[in-house]
Amino acid sequence: MIEELPDNEQAADNWQALRELLLARGYRQTSLTNFEQGRYHQRDERFQYEECGFRPDEFEIVGFGPSAISYNATKDFGSGLKTMNPAGADEYAAAVQTGKRVWDKAFVYRTLDQKVFWLTRRLAALDIDRAKYRVLFDTDLLDDFGEEIGAARDAGLLAVTRDAIRPTPRGMFYGDSTAAVLASSAIRQHRELGPALIGRDAPAELLHDSRENANAHFHM
Repeated sequence: MIEELPDNEQAADNWQALRELLLARGYRQTSLTNFEQGRYHQRDERFQYEECGFRPDEFEIVGFGPSAISYNATKDFGSGLKTMNPAGADEYAAAVQTGKRVWDKAFVYRTLDQKVFWLTRRLAALDIDRAKYRVLFDTDLLDDFGEEIGAARDAGLLAVTRDAIRPTPRGMFYGDSTAAVLASSAIRQHRELGPALIGRDAPAELLHDSRENANAHFHM
């Protein structure tokens, strides 16, 4: 079965053909991989969960149950924390009963990680607003990621304008590759820090506890 799969070039052509067919039939593309019927565009009943997830500076995530993931950020969006609950149901229930923090895995987002996280989320949303980046991080996007964005642009994967950076139709197929290029500087930073330091500098305001997994607090 694997041998029968098309190579990347053919698969990219297949994707672009499918995308053009959907658009021609009245669908609107809402993310790298999602399309919705045109009649639902900007209506309240459309599927909005994914759209909200691509705006981490506006929406945080609270996960319930085994293996659930949560994410929250400081008010200035300069730091964030991603946590994961225990994988097993018994371990999860036991953690809840302690009345302490339920999660058993965590990753601290420093400022560079926050930038990469925001960029990759906005890449999935098909629009990276350069002015919004400047407001969030007080720096210019091309000053921070000019080399990475330039490489993706030269490969035909990104379109760069004064106001925004967007994936091209071909770049949508290679979205994961573009995200990896954008994340490369953060990956190098973590390799230099080493595992001894990773996770030890979480801001106290982000260290949530088991009450966030309780329906009595009306998170649902």
